[in-house]
Amino acid sequence: REPRAVPELAGWARRFVARGWRPGFRAVTYVMHAFMDARDVRPAWEALQRGEVSDDPRIRETQERLQACSYAMAHPDDGVLVPACAQHSVLDPLENEALAALLPLVSHSAS
Repeated sequence: REPRAVPELAGWARRFVARGWRPGFRAVTYVMHAFMDARDVRPAWEALQRGEVSDDPRIRETQERLQACSYAMAHPDDGVLVPACAQHSVLDPLENEALAALLPLVSHSAS
């Protein structure tokens, strides 16, 4: 219905393809991370290590998230791959104490 739009659309398509299909083109993946509460991670991780599934829905959800985690890291003591949330909240108690001293949480209560 608008013949004048054809050249404009063709130019837009040419620029789009030229930008997107250069040599070295790489796909980009974006990930959103939702942190878990360390109070839930410890019992969830410990139960998983024993082969148990929790009856508590909150802990079971945390277990499922730990099992689905794609961000694993090797534990420094034995090299076993563990979910990063378990590593940081359960397996690194001394590092967590040092971080708590270095970066104390400040409570902002109303006066």
